Amino acid sequence: MNRRATRSRAAGLIIAASLVAVPLTGCSVNASAGAGVDAESDALWAHRTPYVGDSNKALALIADTNFGPPRSYSIKLQTVNAPYDLTVTFPTTEVDGKPLDAIDFTPAATKLLGTIGNLDSVTVTSNDTPVFTLTAKQASKTLGFNVKQLGQDKRKLTDYVASDRD
Repeated sequence: MNRRATRSRAAGLIIAASLVAVPLTGCSVNASAGAGVDAESDALWAHRTPYVGDSNKALALIADTNFGPPRSYSIKLQTVNAPYDLTVTFPTTEVDGKPLDAIDFTPAATKLLGTIGNLDSVTVTSNDTPVFTLTAKQASKTLGFNVKQLGQDKRKLTDYVASDRD
């Protein structure tokens, strides 16, 4: 690997680590909650990736999608064989005082399924007990079009982000 590629990779790892490790004091559930629809869709569009195995982009997308406060969960990427899954695990049964089973993770999971090209499912667990799962097929059925179009058509992504805020 050449020196430029090594530096670029190291910089990417540092950025990814900061996305996970930097506490955001006073934040509620979403780091981009105060941002407008365009700002959120711009961030999602910029971080989209064809592969769930691109951990830097996956971490950035997770931070963009409203799963919970930073450091309140851990991530597991299933990238070896299809179906490819992204699992968000909470060590408790509540987030911001709200029971996990009362939280609708559908919008956040739909955004991930749409912006990560080969992602087949998103699972949320609490202490390794599944709380929520959404597959690309289920999200597509709900949307009325292939969820992957969110990562291919910025207008559709922006429209979905706007509808999530209604």
